[in-house]
Amino acid sequence: MMAYHTNVRRGTPPVRYLRWRPPRSRVFTEYACRLPAPAVSCALHAPGLDWPQLWGAVQHELREARFATSTLLLYRRVLRAFRAFAASRPVQLIHRPASVTCETVEAFIHEVNRDGASWSWVASNIAVLRGVFDKLAGLRLTIRLCTPKRPWRLPDILAPGEIARLIQAANTVRDRLIVGLLYGCGIKVGELCALRWQDINTGRRLLTVRFARATRTREVPIPDALQVILEAGVRQCPAGDHVFPGALAGKPITARLIERVVRGLADAAGIGKKVTCMTLRHSYAVDCLRGDMSVRQLQQLLGHRSLFTTMGYCRYILPAGVVSPADRFFSDSAAPCSAGTLLPGHPPASRNGECDGMDIRSMALALLPSAFCVLPRSSFPFPALEPKRSVFFVMIRTCLRDRFLALRRAVLNTS
Repeated sequence: MMAYHTNVRRGTPPVRYLRWRPPRSRVFTEYACRLPAPAVSCALHAPGLDWPQLWGAVQHELREARFATSTLLLYRRVLRAFRAFAASRPVQLIHRPASVTCETVEAFIHEVNRDGASWSWVASNIAVLRGVFDKLAGLRLTIRLCTPKRPWRLPDILAPGEIARLIQAANTVRDRLIVGLLYGCGIKVGELCALRWQDINTGRRLLTVRFARATRTREVPIPDALQVILEAGVRQCPAGDHVFPGALAGKPITARLIERVVRGLADAAGIGKKVTCMTLRHSYAVDCLRGDMSVRQLQQLLGHRSLFTTMGYCRYILPAGVVSPADRFFSDSAAPCSAGTLLPGHPPASRNGECDGMDIRSMALALLPSAFCVLPRSSFPFPALEPKRSVFFVMIRTCLRDRFLALRRAVLNTS
């Protein structure tokens, strides 16, 4: 697969160069032979090339393509780790890049993944090795490697009780206003830092939120609990000043300091979750949807360009009227047993599909132990269950232990 890459920076003309990228998220065995031959930029796989010369050639190509300095540091870090891994392999000592094989690259990625690395670090290692050996050298050493995808997790949100504890933990008006604006208006931490007193319209009870670099603006309603303190601030402070000034004159508070304030309030409130400014924004969005707000209205309040970004919060909302099967099982309106239904300790159903005059609820209540109704104090915590060891495992462990003791006695006797 061929792809054009355009790298645009300020003050520099765009550099457009051809790079080869194999399709992602697949394992290629038969499809690899049908791929077009990649464009070779330099002979990095020459027999007389050593590792310092390899890094010099790679660094030259990256600088010609005007990659960032952080990208160069990433390439150097990964190549150093790969060189140390290749030189420490007991099967084959790889002193030059020409000795690198596809199995060496795959073993290195498996070693990185075995150490418990994150998906992004594994993907970065694959991208670096693919860029060096496949795109620049024209080889196909990473053709069988699949780039890991970002895990799909739900972000943490706070319950109303946790929000109340977070506000109560704030001892100053500034900290309470920070939490109130982040949760009550659903703004980002960068938008909170850029907030000025002229952006607060207490008459209409609206807050003008300016996007990054002031490219877009939107209006969000001000909560009633913050109306009094914001009116006092508008009367006493100049319109052009920041609501939360920083240490330098004319500069706002930094986002890192606000994150530190929110994290400190969460620790003081005893909240076990990892609470950030985005956690309060997520909690605001979920609570708005639970309050029968439409997704379109929430999109305007959050400032999302795409509606699909806002629809991600719908994963927290359960459909109305969801009833657990266990509740229907023990309810009074439970239907008779169907054919083939078996409960432990009770005879099977008759041929006509009925349970001989006994419904499911009666059978369940008859089988329900009395210990479920009255729990003694010694029930919790539950005792730890030890795994069952097979006879073969016990035999292997005994043999290894006996062999170790025999070798130890031999060493002690000879010494």
